[in-house]
Amino acid sequence: MVRRRPRALADEDEISRSRLDPTEVVGTFEAPLRHLLDPATHSPRKRRIANEEIETIDLPWGSFNIWGATAGMLLTLGDVLGETAAHGH
Repeated sequence: MVRRRPRALADEDEISRSRLDPTEVVGTFEAPLRHLLDPATHSPRKRRIANEEIETIDLPWGSFNIWGATAGMLLTLGDVLGETAAHGH
């Protein structure tokens, strides 16, 4: 049986060889998962999308603001990992 490492756990050389698609991504940054999963750092916000007001959760980090699908994926990851991820246990 061949075991493959999940893509999220790629090594640094592989990450450094990755190229961003400029039609999809302007840039990247790193933020501590503990911070992103801590409910105290979450910021509810109302947005108008396609003439409908919806409430989203923003995940601010420095001058960056993670929201939308990316925030949703991180919040779901937090749910999957449970409380221990946010508190480092």
